[in-house]
Amino acid sequence: MLSASIDVTEGTWMNLGVSPDGSTLVFDLLGDLYAAPDFTPRQVIHPRSRRRMMASDEDYNVLRSTSIGKALMDAGVSVQLGAHGQLAGLGSQWELWLLAQSGLRPLDALKCATINGAKYLGLDRDLGSLEPGKLADLIVLDRNPLENIRNSDSVRYTILNGRVYDAMTMNEVGPRPRNRRPFFFERVQSSLGVGSNTAGCAGCGRPGAGGTDHEPDVPEPQAYR
Repeated sequence: MLSASIDVTEGTWMNLGVSPDGSTLVFDLLGDLYAAPDFTPRQVIHPRSRRRMMASDEDYNVLRSTSIGKALMDAGVSVQLGAHGQLAGLGSQWELWLLAQSGLRPLDALKCATINGAKYLGLDRDLGSLEPGKLADLIVLDRNPLENIRNSDSVRYTILNGRVYDAMTMNEVGPRPRNRRPFFFERVQSSLGVGSNTAGCAGCGRPGAGGTDHEPDVPEPQAYR
């Protein structure tokens, strides 16, 4: 569990805040607290996610809406995960969990997030499942989402086109280890004397490097594909 000192606004089914040191993003989904590294400037996250309570809980019909997805799947219709783009990464996790809360089995919810969308876009020969010959775009989890769908956020590594990145720091760990360059807002923090931004998971306590204090002398990454 997270400590009570973490600042999370109450009053809606989806709220965000940051840890006291400003390094970790904390979000509250239907009463449960989760944490993720903060790779987005706070001034971008807060206006798009923190809300004053404007309606009672029963007016938030998100669970009723997600039940439509299960009804469609039960009728043989293909359902694909589609999160809003305001908060890249987090929205997909929330959408996945809500699909499972509608009554879908974790396996079926994961199919909505992977192979179903690839088939709909005609990309299932390259994406959507782990098979020989497909693109090496995948994530490695610490915990099994088939046991609990919310284990989908226990990302240890992100693999993009065969390049392995540590999910807590976004530093490349293979095949050629290298630290990522600082985000633009980390450079601003450094120029203001705020200090380096260290990312760590408030849920599991695993520390992260959160970028480097200076730009490493490495070439720009090649374009994807």
